[in-house]
Amino acid sequence: MQFNFATSRSFTKASSSFLSKIDLPTWQTDWPCKFSDLTRISATNMGLDLDRECPAHTALVIRPGTTVVTGEKSRPRKSPFEKFPLGLVRDSYLDVLASASDLGDELRRNQLAAESVHRQIERNTRGEEVPREMRTWLVQCTQNILGVVDSVWTSEGYLDLNFQVVDELVAFDNESTLEWTIWGGVFANENGSVRLLQMLCFNDAVNKELPPARIATAARVLADGLATHRPSAWGAPYVPSPKALGSAERVIIELIGVVDSSYRLVLDESPIKAREKFSEAVPKARLLAIGGQPRACRNCIKCQAKQICALPVRRPGLLGLEGIAAYPRVLTPSSLSEYRMCPHLSFLRNVLGLTAPFRGESPAQRRGRLAHAWLARAHERGIRCSQGDLPDPSSKEIGELAVSLGWSAEEYLDVYPWLAAHIEICPLPEHEPSPTCPEVDVIARDTDADLLVIARPDLLYA
Repeated sequence: MQFNFATSRSFTKASSSFLSKIDLPTWQTDWPCKFSDLTRISATNMGLDLDRECPAHTALVIRPGTTVVTGEKSRPRKSPFEKFPLGLVRDSYLDVLASASDLGDELRRNQLAAESVHRQIERNTRGEEVPREMRTWLVQCTQNILGVVDSVWTSEGYLDLNFQVVDELVAFDNESTLEWTIWGGVFANENGSVRLLQMLCFNDAVNKELPPARIATAARVLADGLATHRPSAWGAPYVPSPKALGSAERVIIELIGVVDSSYRLVLDESPIKAREKFSEAVPKARLLAIGGQPRACRNCIKCQAKQICALPVRRPGLLGLEGIAAYPRVLTPSSLSEYRMCPHLSFLRNVLGLTAPFRGESPAQRRGRLAHAWLARAHERGIRCSQGDLPDPSSKEIGELAVSLGWSAEEYLDVYPWLAAHIEICPLPEHEPSPTCPEVDVIARDTDADLLVIARPDLLYA
């Protein structure tokens, strides 16, 4: 298959971003900050589950030019293995598409992937050592994406569009002080009328849930974005390229699983519909911007304000370690259990961030997931589970709790025996609601070791 790719520097037709006024609330915070007018909201930000995020941290993250004044002058300690695997994969496959005219067969794609991964590692890691396992993983994932592009673009007729790689695409509002960004592989045809975003995930792209606000924001950036250059520093604004894109007439979003080569067409529509969906998502942006009281979450370990914020709870010596850890990170019961089982597997997953191919869900895993969800929903009430919560399956009723979870009769029948067994031993009181919290994060920071410990018990008694 022949490709005709180039970088965005080849675009010649002018375009203009759909500049508008979006009222975002001012962030009121007790943290001492040096504020900037710049706000940058990514499609990924718009997909966050705000119930599990710290409002203050989120409000800070979308203001890249704003810094917390802590009085510290030392640089944050980072893991020597702190890489973004998906980022290296993205840079590698885009490098291939921008330079290779023919992807060839599987052997050829593997060669192209290996050469590109080597270049990206040299370019992005500043000479730091990258473990052999990560190099192998990066090459395989890059080859997987190239295979998907080869197959899908041939079958969908995208080759006739002569897509070109766009380095960065950013939409601007509020006189360019509000930037909307996307992450992934971005492409446009020669006059910019057709624009494509390839979002990346690890596995199971077909079934992966994507929040509507995230999709809407990505579609709007495709519809109205300008080709830009990356800023010289994170807190600096994006600068539109002198050679711009033409006006968009069609926007496409794909999702690709880099590990298992899965694929899904997420969206293919007009810029008008993209803007309509985006207008419905704007309230989510306001929630991101307004902030709120700090809440302990896994981001506490890397937050700018971690030395001055009252959260999470400090527990010096919690882990019983001698001295400070080599670098700050998050520990969970699952990660510690995995380390005990196989330290090398724990290193690959929890330190390097590598993911294995998705093998599907076993019947036992499915039952466990369903039972876990039902118990969490039932225990939210704070009262004992009863037989009234579990209609006999022969009645063809599945009960209010199962209905609220969106279960089918088949799912209810599959997990019914395990839920019925729980009824006999449910620990909650029968009538008076008990002050309990199902499925909440319990977080503490061992300040001696500079490690964050997170547990998520099935049921917590207040």
